[in-house]
Amino acid sequence: MNSGFDTSLGSAGMYSGGAPSGSGPLEESLGGAGANAELQEFIAMEQQKQQLRATIQNLTDTCWEKCITGNPGTRLDSKTEACLENCVHRFFDVTVMIANRFASALQRQGGM
Repeated sequence: MNSGFDTSLGSAGMYSGGAPSGSGPLEESLGGAGANAELQEFIAMEQQKQQLRATIQNLTDTCWEKCITGNPGTRLDSKTEACLENCVHRFFDVTVMIANRFASALQRQGGM
């Protein structure tokens, strides 16, 4: 049975084939180029979600190390609560500042 894929091994004994080129039955069943655009959009959204998760984890780790000393009890004291709040605010302030500087640099490069 021919699946439409090249399953031959190259000179190094490794798979050298790939997906068939052009528009085959698989592409047609997935909706062709429209499905590819949707897949690319989905991948981009998932990458953005992962970046957000990583940022939140970084924020949590940084502020925890800075503000929590010892083992926390069932409630945070006012000093620790204020420290965490300030840490989060500074983290977002710095993030916005960096984003603005990056946008300005891109605009300057585009205007050259």
